[in-house]
Amino acid sequence: MLKGQKIAILGLQWGDEGKGKVVSYFAKDYDWIVRFSGGPNAGHTVYYGGKRFIHHLLPSFSKDNSSQKLLIGSGVLIDLEVLKEEVESVSKIISNVKDRLYIDKKANLILEYHKIVDELSERLKGNKAIGTTKRGVGPAQADKINRIGVRIEDLENEKLLLEKLEMNIRMKKELWKDEKMDSLDSKKIMDSLLKTAEFFKDNFKSSIDYRDEILNSSVLFEGTQGLLLDIDFGTYPYVTSTSCSSGGISQGTGLANLKLDKIYGVLKAYTTRVGEGPFPTEDKTERGEKLRKVGGEFGATTGRPRRCGWLDLLLLRYAVRYSGVDSLVLTKADILNGIEKIPVCVAYEIDGKRYEDIDDMGLLLTNKIKPIYEYMDGWKDLKDVNFEKYVRFLEDQLGVSIEVVSTGPETNDVFFRV
Repeated sequence: MLKGQKIAILGLQWGDEGKGKVVSYFAKDYDWIVRFSGGPNAGHTVYYGGKRFIHHLLPSFSKDNSSQKLLIGSGVLIDLEVLKEEVESVSKIISNVKDRLYIDKKANLILEYHKIVDELSERLKGNKAIGTTKRGVGPAQADKINRIGVRIEDLENEKLLLEKLEMNIRMKKELWKDEKMDSLDSKKIMDSLLKTAEFFKDNFKSSIDYRDEILNSSVLFEGTQGLLLDIDFGTYPYVTSTSCSSGGISQGTGLANLKLDKIYGVLKAYTTRVGEGPFPTEDKTERGEKLRKVGGEFGATTGRPRRCGWLDLLLLRYAVRYSGVDSLVLTKADILNGIEKIPVCVAYEIDGKRYEDIDDMGLLLTNKIKPIYEYMDGWKDLKDVNFEKYVRFLEDQLGVSIEVVSTGPETNDVFFRV
């Protein structure tokens, strides 16, 4: 690692690629680990000393670097109750995490009414529902864009905070005629919020408190979700509400003109998706069910079973292009051990026309896609020559080298390819 080096680790699929474990592995060499987008809908699973921990808002740090600082940037949507539970839980494993945590005061808060709106909105969409986690992330982001969001810095003035909460609740009661809205009380919400915020009083920071130090330190930026869920470049409207690409880093941290030394893209050796939306290579047969069982494909945040299918090179080429990755990290290839022939989607057929690349994600909204597969010889284990052929095939198709291969859930279960 170079002094002052800055890298990003981003997902290239619909999330759940194993970014948390990858970040935790690289993190030991970095002074700062930074979250720049997302919210408690993220679920990064990391093992610390053999103990499983799921990060929703905390960056996925290294247990071997006790001086490392953690930043939750202004682009993250924060549920303070969730964050408090997370900090208290991880502190039972590693004691000084809270002392090293920075939370940007300009970050917007997720409040009780956001979760209600999330639930009601999904219900009203009927069969057009996108399958959110119902954790209030989208509605909180909508309030942020609508300029009525509650920021952490608003907690410093109780009078203005109460006025803001009263306005929000009044507006939402008018828009959403539901008994759950009728039960909301602005004073109770404020009192509860301030009580929880007291726990973090030493962690709330202005960017002036850390900006110069970060720019002169080694930093790892941890992406949430994956490029295919990006609000601008993902499979819209079946996406998340924040940026999942490298372009969101400056916006979500206030670090203008930031130059990254390297961007790692994380991809799983097969494909999964949680929630609704297009999935051309989804396998609804017993093969897909086996992938789910062997791979433990259940949402870290919601516990929902993930939809499973095969690698899609068209989507991956698109994701590589829009995320600007320099190197790839391949995860969960060991889940495919023992499969005789492994399908890889190399093209789509739509109305008799063959597509080998996509630029318009609207193409995926048609239900006429027929994936065209090339079948790769399977492998017994990751030392098998057929696995190396599979890796080289992916590198040739994607135009980026696979530098790291993850082989299991534990942080150090990886190997570097020469």
